[in-house]
Amino acid sequence: MNTMNWEKVETNWKEYQASAKNVFSRLSDAELEVVRGRRDKLIDKVRDAYHITQVAAEKEVDNWAKSIEA
Repeated sequence: MNTMNWEKVETNWKEYQASAKNVFSRLSDAELEVVRGRRDKLIDKVRDAYHITQVAAEKEVDNWAKSIEA
């Protein structure tokens, strides 16, 4: 997902938050509130919650972003 699309996610985070919660179920609502649509914050939260590498977290987040693009 390109930068423009992440700006859209950030701007409309409330619309995408439920989808993120479904995919990243280990993240609490409070953690998702802190993310506020920022890719870097979401990657950090996913990495920590799932105990995966930075690269793996980036891949998971980008895959989710592609799924909401359609």
